Amino acid sequence: LSYVEKMELGRKMVKYCGGLPLAVVVLGGLLATKETLSEWDMVHKNVKSHLSRGKSTEHGGRVVDILALSYDDLPYQLKPCFLYLGNFKEDSEIEVERLYQLWIAEGMVPSDDRLEEETMMDVAERYLGELAHRCMVRVQLEEESTIRKFISCRLHDLMRELCLSKGKEDNFLKFIDYQHGDDDEQVESYASTNNTRRLVIYLGEEDVSQYVPPKKETVRHLRSLLVFVSDEYEGRMSRMMKSQFNNFKMLRVLAIEGLSSNLTDTYTIEALGVIIDHWKLSKGIGNLIHLRYLSLRGSACVNFPSSIGNLKNLQTLDLRIDILFLWNVNVLRKMGRLRHLYLPHFYDIDHMFVVEKVRLDDLSKLEILENFDAAYCVVKDLFKLINLRELTARVEKLEDLRAIMKHVGNIAPNHLRNLSLRIECRFCSEDELTLLTQLLGCPLLQKLEIVGLIGKLPEHTHFSSSLTQLSLYGSELEKDPMATLEKLPNLHKVDLGIDVFIGEEIVCSAMGFPQLKNLELWLFPNLQKWRVDKGAMPNLSTLEIRSCKKLQRVPEGLKFVTTLQELVIGDMPNEFNERIRIVDGQEGEDFDRVRHIPSIVIW
Repeated sequence: LSYVEKMELGRKMVKYCGGLPLAVVVLGGLLATKETLSEWDMVHKNVKSHLSRGKSTEHGGRVVDILALSYDDLPYQLKPCFLYLGNFKEDSEIEVERLYQLWIAEGMVPSDDRLEEETMMDVAERYLGELAHRCMVRVQLEEESTIRKFISCRLHDLMRELCLSKGKEDNFLKFIDYQHGDDDEQVESYASTNNTRRLVIYLGEEDVSQYVPPKKETVRHLRSLLVFVSDEYEGRMSRMMKSQFNNFKMLRVLAIEGLSSNLTDTYTIEALGVIIDHWKLSKGIGNLIHLRYLSLRGSACVNFPSSIGNLKNLQTLDLRIDILFLWNVNVLRKMGRLRHLYLPHFYDIDHMFVVEKVRLDDLSKLEILENFDAAYCVVKDLFKLINLRELTARVEKLEDLRAIMKHVGNIAPNHLRNLSLRIECRFCSEDELTLLTQLLGCPLLQKLEIVGLIGKLPEHTHFSSSLTQLSLYGSELEKDPMATLEKLPNLHKVDLGIDVFIGEEIVCSAMGFPQLKNLELWLFPNLQKWRVDKGAMPNLSTLEIRSCKKLQRVPEGLKFVTTLQELVIGDMPNEFNERIRIVDGQEGEDFDRVRHIPSIVIW
């Protein structure tokens, strides 16, 4: 009887949705959290109540009313998490790792909500999962076996409007977009930030130099400031932008992202002086003692003041920037509460300024460490990072690789879940090949890139089943590597290039590469033939072939790879290209092999 009554209530509520898909989906997500008939009846009454109070009887108004109901029904701890999604631009894919860290820094993820063995990031993911279960946000699932369930999330445009309107009502968030607004709007927006705790600003290419910071009295109460600069901008950081730090004493979150540079690879001492002056952070940043989250991602900050060591409460530091000159390299070890550290892509140029290695040994709370470079960091410090869960590292010396493998073996049983390595070493001697075999068998290894000679690729039985991404460059293998790699059950992405194979033919056998989605082959100097058997690569989505000058034609077996969505051909002989082109309505000789592929790019 209860089931029948629920069905009847459901039909009534669906009629209220006016046949609009978003309203039906969100209402379904709301009902999915209700088990009893009385709970369904209460939702029914609330829907009627919201619609009766709504200002519009049009379908669009009904959708907004039902979305508002879904927000009102959220548990108290999820409401600020949902509103926070309004920080991001319309239709943007929101990186969930960043989102979790922002939620945590803002205090939206209470530590007492952790279950046994959960980290704060795990709790945040549970919160996002609940929002997705309620159909208030769409999530992209992580297909590979990693530490996270989701890769990204995004909001429907009407859901985002709900975020912004509710956020405005509660003085939760102010969103200012210079890229799509006029000057008068920005003046009004700044004037209305007096009671807002969070401010996000999007700047276009021409807006940075003209950017005028909000007045001190309008921002001293801010807890979060996010400044995102358009990808097209290449220039210096505004002096007024740098001078703002003293105005934000209560900030918990600060991001200044996208201030990239047009630096070249060649420098003079004089030029370096100019660059450093243009791209230095004010020492006033050290006064923001309440900061939990600091990101300079995508910027070209080259001067890092020692005052940053004052940020004792920092939990996330994102320095994924072009180049960083650390005047005092060991300020990082003072941040004892750091949990997520993303180091720069490069530290300096030819060691002109960094004369001692970065020390991380006091950061025992670290859970995520990315861009750890053994050339610039002390490898033995890894042994002190007892809570590390994710490690991405670069290695140029075999002794450093041995030390890292020892570290992995020591902490793996407790916490480490994800290991990604870029290795620039040669593996030719018996001892070196033994180390390579040990590395490939590491059960935590998910992403591996090797640049250098490999005397012989170990048999597939020596590879860990956890390996999902593999890149090999300069290996100079004499035996076809496909015979080994195609037997790895969970490879999703393979990138092979720069003389990785010096033979003339490669073969992809039937049922080989069962999970492969992305394959790149480039600079095979002697490759003439590539055979793809029917049934090979049954899940391949993208294929790229570049600079394989002797390859005669695309393999005939590609016509059996029906999942292939994109084929990119680059820097290949004209004769090769003409075989798969349509010229003046005339199909090339091999066009039948690729006609099923929706996107073919030839350059």
